[in-house]
Amino acid sequence: MMRLLPLFVFWCLWFLNFSTRTVFSPLLPLIEDSLYLSHGKAGGLFTSYSIGYSATLFVTGRFAALWGYKRTVVLGFIGIGLVFFALQWVESYSSFHILFFLLGTASGTYLPSILPILTETYDYAHWGKAIGLHDSGASVSIFSIPILVAFGLQFLPWRRLFIV
Repeated sequence: MMRLLPLFVFWCLWFLNFSTRTVFSPLLPLIEDSLYLSHGKAGGLFTSYSIGYSATLFVTGRFAALWGYKRTVVLGFIGIGLVFFALQWVESYSSFHILFFLLGTASGTYLPSILPILTETYDYAHWGKAIGLHDSGASVSIFSIPILVAFGLQFLPWRRLFIV
């Protein structure tokens, strides 16, 4: 029998981690207006995110076993929280690039660390189900986060949504 509580926790963590990517799509027009950016420059922020994310995937995959998988996941989420907290006060385009790079770096620690945790938690016979259910958190994030952001913008300015 597959235990569902750990899988639910892992699913929530993946949902939150993936939401670091999906939260910006509905906010990008507001960021463009706030910083007087073109679409190209605003899209360039995702390049900084992707570079940080990709680099961290390579490094974390090699060293997470030494650091500890759970510790790596926790440190990544602390980094994500700090970046989202800092995004409230950023006013310059270059500062946004730095924070997007750091956000990518922090969120890139999750996937190489959670897969060993999943495979340690569940028997080999359940790996396909556990990993498949875990991965559905990304799809739910892609669908739900833009809706939640649109709803949240009715009550908070876009910079305050990062705290939520």
